[in-house]
Amino acid sequence: MYGRGYSEAPELPCDANLCTVQLALLLQCVPWDAVDTIIGSSTGGAVTAACVAMFPHLVRKNIVLVAAIGLMEMKNATPQEALVRGKQPTGEEWALKLRNPQTLYPPGFSRIFDSCGKEGLVDRLYWAYETIGKSDKRCLIVHGTHDGLVPYDEANKIMGYIPQAKFVEINGGTHFLSMEEGPQQMLVESILTFMRAER
Repeated sequence: MYGRGYSEAPELPCDANLCTVQLALLLQCVPWDAVDTIIGSSTGGAVTAACVAMFPHLVRKNIVLVAAIGLMEMKNATPQEALVRGKQPTGEEWALKLRNPQTLYPPGFSRIFDSCGKEGLVDRLYWAYETIGKSDKRCLIVHGTHDGLVPYDEANKIMGYIPQAKFVEINGGTHFLSMEEGPQQMLVESILTFMRAER
């Protein structure tokens, strides 16, 4: 995504249109006409949902959303505060320490991150999840019970829009499931089980 790490951070609103076009162009550049499965985590989950809703022909079968955002309450918080509110579980503290330098040093990160919230990627993607819910695509939603960045209840909200989705709860998992030894294995197994079930 634009603004992450040292990637470019153009002076553009970081909304669903920008992110989905960026992802669609990446697929064309690879070049892949379409993929069987797409997996998105956190903000990537929101982008994944928007991309599938806007360009359904790019994803043939499976959608996997890991700790996805898109329906979070933003009423009383800035975009960054909405993603980092409350006391963080110990497992996430180190990851937040890694993110702090990213906020301070790479040009454009904070502006792009805030723009994600202002332009609706954090809290106004109900239309994307609703579109997926009306499609014939298979969907897996995975969320850790100890996610301090994206509350566990966000998964239930998304499930409300995608009735055909399968839900996997990672007990004790934080927002960084793919980086934690136990939860990482459970995440991989849940995705493989989901994909094997289609055969």
